[in-house]
Amino acid sequence: MKTLYHNGQFVPMTSEDDTFEALLVADDGTIAFTGSLVEARERAEDASEIDLAGKTVLPGFIDGHSHFTGTTQYLLNPDLSACRSFADIQNVLRDFIQKRGIDENGVVMAIGYDQNALAERRHPTKDVLDEVSRDIPIVVMQASNHMGVANSKALELTGITAETPDPEGSLYGRVEGTNEPNGYAEEPGALFPLYGMVQPRMNIDVPSMLDEMMSFYLEHGVTTCQEGAAQPDFTDMFAKIARDGKLKLDIVSYPMYDHDVDGQLERCAEFDGPDYIGHYRIGGLKMFLDGSPQGRTAWMTEPYEPGEDGAADYCGYGTMTDEDALAFAKKAVDSNHQLLTHTNGDAAGDQLIRVYKQALAAASRDDPLPDHASRPVPGDGRDQHDPLHFHVPHLVLGRRAPQELRPEARRPHQRCARRAGRGAALHLPHRYPRDPAQHVGNGLVRREPHHARRRPVGRRPEGGRVRRAQGHHRQRSLRVRRRGPQGNAGAGQAGRPGHSRCEPPQGGSDGHP
Repeated sequence: MKTLYHNGQFVPMTSEDDTFEALLVADDGTIAFTGSLVEARERAEDASEIDLAGKTVLPGFIDGHSHFTGTTQYLLNPDLSACRSFADIQNVLRDFIQKRGIDENGVVMAIGYDQNALAERRHPTKDVLDEVSRDIPIVVMQASNHMGVANSKALELTGITAETPDPEGSLYGRVEGTNEPNGYAEEPGALFPLYGMVQPRMNIDVPSMLDEMMSFYLEHGVTTCQEGAAQPDFTDMFAKIARDGKLKLDIVSYPMYDHDVDGQLERCAEFDGPDYIGHYRIGGLKMFLDGSPQGRTAWMTEPYEPGEDGAADYCGYGTMTDEDALAFAKKAVDSNHQLLTHTNGDAAGDQLIRVYKQALAAASRDDPLPDHASRPVPGDGRDQHDPLHFHVPHLVLGRRAPQELRPEARRPHQRCARRAGRGAALHLPHRYPRDPAQHVGNGLVRREPHHARRRPVGRRPEGGRVRRAQGHHRQRSLRVRRRGPQGNAGAGQAGRPGHSRCEPPQGGSDGHP
């Protein structure tokens, strides 16, 4: 049955002052007419009328970044966002376990705590969660979803022990003075094993929840949503649901680095393009270059304020080597895919720009860009973290024009020729928060990272190189500059001997000085 909407503020956004009196929606949900109320009623026949009483009507919103499959956490998991202490977290978990009747065969995965809002001003540990239950596995996720905490049972079922090494670009918290895990897990490499344990125990049937998940977006006016880090199971699921014609809104997904990207693209090849098929398409590729500012893991060029351990000059850290990031950027450029990149900190943004320039350069060696093409020009006084001043947003993402097929547009100059009217979605949200950091010698003066297990191992003479413990930051060497006698910290760092400030990577194709 047709529906006629009137007496509202209609904002079609086709131009600044465009509006109309009435909107007629056809039986299939598409817009049949916009214009005067009189003409709309003539066309409406037996349509039902809805008086909007002055409310505003806008086109559907396009989700700039989210994770559609993550919607289940808001429907199924306890919410810790209102908690202000460890005791509050424990009370919410106990109430949830009691109301849901969860036993040792189940699992609890809570979301939304913020250590900055807790009275303790720190992350909980397994001991805090063990007071709730030692038999039921419990995992609580920080608000950013870049870090979480597991109780002893969850660690046991996941197999995380004192012998478990820190994954590259991630880490496990340890009980002070030992290698025993304290339950804390930071960044995807450390969290994925916990997810792997949790998901089967939750028995989540996403297809059966699909309508509720889509309504979560539609009720907020979002008609195109994103799966911003697609894993193989979810990509296969979206493809099947799209083939079955069960999607009510558009979903665009981005296969994530190191998660069978080639397999996802091969199995779902018909959806890998600019057009939605059954309301689904693969929009490009995704990689992570750093973490979360809330968790102090975003990679910055200027240091954070001293944290829990009092360490100064901590700037966060990167999660991918330049070599790996460059290889993935080349994959995106060579296959003409949009490259969606998680970069919260400006140092991570620098890495993205650095490797993407190299990927473009490699692609253009045998097929040079034409003279009129926009090229990144270093040192021209522009702020490369300002999208308005960044020379190549349309090249960085390499979006395809809808009317063109993939095999016909694989080179940067071809994308450049089609760039008009497409825009870009370069994820570089942070500009330098203050004036640029001071330089000493040939690099920024800083020490990173602040966790004991990430400090350099071995000491070498002034100007020597050290490598990260546990293989962390294997992508670069850091030059050591001593402060104070015998390499100890100077004023304000008493009691923390041997700390070094390290310079970030400068120049070189691999990020090394």
